[in-house]
Amino acid sequence: MLKPNHSALIVNAPDEKTSERLIRLKEVRCLTGLGASTIYRLISQGRFPAQLHPLGNKIAAWRSSEVSAWIAARATGRSA
Repeated sequence: MLKPNHSALIVNAPDEKTSERLIRLKEVRCLTGLGASTIYRLISQGRFPAQLHPLGNKIAAWRSSEVSAWIAARATGRSA
């Protein structure tokens, strides 16, 4: 039996017709290969997208589009 995925939320911005997927720290870590402390350090340095708190101060999530853009920017900076 499959477990439901509680690491992502889908939200609609009030002025947009498209939905944005929000991902939790566990998925951000998997996508980036970074640890939690590294992610938060990069946020404090302004070098990683800041988290949102869509359901209160204790629940953090990131826009998947922002994390994907950050990953893409790192990939384009690599030399082949």
